Amino acid sequence: MSAISNLEIWQKNQDNYIIDYEFVEKHIRSFPFIIVLFWAIEVDLVSEISNSGGKGSLQKLEHRIGISENKLHAIAQMLEEMELLEVSSENREISITELGKRLLSKENANEIISPYLKLYELIREALPEFEQNVKPKGNDIKLEWPPRSNKSANNFADFMSPTARYVALWLEKTVDFSLASKILDIGGGDGSIVSQILNNHTHLFADVVDLPATHSLFESNIKNWDTEGRLRFFPINFLHQELPDEKYDIVLFNRMLCDWNDKVVSNLLNQASKLVGENGCVIICEALKGKNERWDGDPWFIFWKTLIPGYWQYGPRSEKDWHSLANEAGLTIQEQAQCKMHPIAGTYTIKLVKQH
Repeated sequence: MSAISNLEIWQKNQDNYIIDYEFVEKHIRSFPFIIVLFWAIEVDLVSEISNSGGKGSLQKLEHRIGISENKLHAIAQMLEEMELLEVSSENREISITELGKRLLSKENANEIISPYLKLYELIREALPEFEQNVKPKGNDIKLEWPPRSNKSANNFADFMSPTARYVALWLEKTVDFSLASKILDIGGGDGSIVSQILNNHTHLFADVVDLPATHSLFESNIKNWDTEGRLRFFPINFLHQELPDEKYDIVLFNRMLCDWNDKVVSNLLNQASKLVGENGCVIICEALKGKNERWDGDPWFIFWKTLIPGYWQYGPRSEKDWHSLANEAGLTIQEQAQCKMHPIAGTYTIKLVKQH
């Protein structure tokens, strides 16, 4: 099935994928629940409970699944906290909630959870060493940041690309592309996001800037889209090289500025400000933290810093941070909107325009 038909299916059924942002942050993306969520999908707990008439005895499930009753009870309690199961303390029976049927069944997980699954697999492989508070050795790191080879770029693409169609749809809802003629996507990877936008707006042209290691991914991806002659790739390391010296109506930063410190981000925004015309804009897609909060104590942030040195080194910024960085670049925040559609729930689009 082609990427565009997947997108069309998702557009028709998008209400099925709207999950409260607070729930996603607390449970689906919450570090302590990763393994439990994985396990429930792998053993197909939904089917096991359904085969028991909608309620499963912990004692019977113990023999069918191959895990002790006490461990199963502890896992069930965590899934109950996630609002995916209901556990009866009286007769030690468990039943699946409607939300549980959506998120834990293998069929639904393929669409709702899968964008995270590749990432979770890599995390799970590293957990034994992480739990011993030992950084994985260089040869054991499956994810290298920044990617220096086609292999390391492919590893990142495995869990970033599946969410591209959701980001593209969200951008369609929040950005007016009708008056634009040319887009620059900085850190655009294999070009999946702008390819989908170009498919929906045949008057548009776009350039993608990313590391040289991602060029082969880009070349493979554009064959899936009708963008011939309208989409170019610039192999640029923006830490050492300038962005293309051209004019654009929209400059896009999609979920990549959180990887870099303020000095790098300030430099990129200053360059972007020079590249957009007077009526152009800079679009930032990032999670947004409020009231100057930082993620230094967040387990996800700590894990990433341990697993992949250099990756996600900064984390989401606050609205105050973005106002300050934008102002330094001669830009101002015109509007922002929060996405509540899983799997990109919590992502904001922040529109910056030139100060007048």
